Amino acid sequence: MRILAQTTEKEIDSGRFSRSVQTSKGQMEFTISLPELLETDGKDPYQKANFRKGIPDRRSMERVTAQMHRALEEQDFDNFEDLNRFIREEYLTGKVQAREPEMALEKAQDLAYQAFDVYGRKRIQLANQALEICPDCADAYVILAEQTGDSQKAYELYSEGVAAGQRALGPEFFKEKAGYFWGILESRPYMRARFGVAETLEAMGRTEEAVEHYRELLRLNPNDNQGVRDVLLPCLLKLNRDDEANELLRRYKAESFASWSYPRALVTFRMKGDTATARKQLLKALETNKYVTRYLIGLEELPAVLPPSYTVRSKEEAIFCASVLLDVWQQTPGAVEWLKKHYTKPK
Repeated sequence: MRILAQTTEKEIDSGRFSRSVQTSKGQMEFTISLPELLETDGKDPYQKANFRKGIPDRRSMERVTAQMHRALEEQDFDNFEDLNRFIREEYLTGKVQAREPEMALEKAQDLAYQAFDVYGRKRIQLANQALEICPDCADAYVILAEQTGDSQKAYELYSEGVAAGQRALGPEFFKEKAGYFWGILESRPYMRARFGVAETLEAMGRTEEAVEHYRELLRLNPNDNQGVRDVLLPCLLKLNRDDEANELLRRYKAESFASWSYPRALVTFRMKGDTATARKQLLKALETNKYVTRYLIGLEELPAVLPPSYTVRSKEEAIFCASVLLDVWQQTPGAVEWLKKHYTKPK
């Protein structure tokens, strides 16, 4: 225990180190070996609960796109046909050797992409290495934030990632590219860091601050590839900002998803009461997924662990939906009773 208390992160990352400590038998030297600590084969040496084990992290797949960009930078095309031919006949067949990263940020980002594809201490080690190469690597901070179990520390790391992304992109980038951020590969680390800040603030009970970050993410990327609207909507409902919630529902239409149809019914009930319009929206929600209501009115309890995935109209989807909406439904006067009145048991 004395050895571990004195151990530095660099010693841990080495996988093997020696330390001299005082014992009941006098000063003794011990060698600590952690052979599986820095595994790189995709296994998790700590056996963490991870339902996505074995499934590549989508973020790591961006590495291929980054390599492709570097390869294309070395070419000079006269028209789009030549560009498409190059991609089709050479790059997609594996014949083209992508240019290795040269700039410090590129090298650091490449390490971050590698880190997304490994587990345990190796992931932290790669993130730290990335920051040693370039402190403007936002994804490295994202990785470190995801690995800590302390909300305040995670918030600080995500915030550092936001600052790093701002430095890397520069103020002109934000002015010129606002509106289609996600379509530009270089902006995604910043977007991930800011999303992490928002989620952490929400988890810490600082919902109003989280909302401002979510709204800014949607301003920068209205297409919402990150699914920001799905977490922003419950926040607005929790804060009783019904007009904003209604505007968000109008802006993004997802009629086939329970996570959108049930909030729409709730907002309509809050704003208009038990009217024909509200009942119409509730009927649509019930048709989308009747199982949600069983959890909202207390006929079934939500499981302690969410299912790993779901399909539309399934009980799994209902669990996801109800886990997010349960509190706001219960906090809305008369909403649960209204649900009970119009609920019919699923066949």
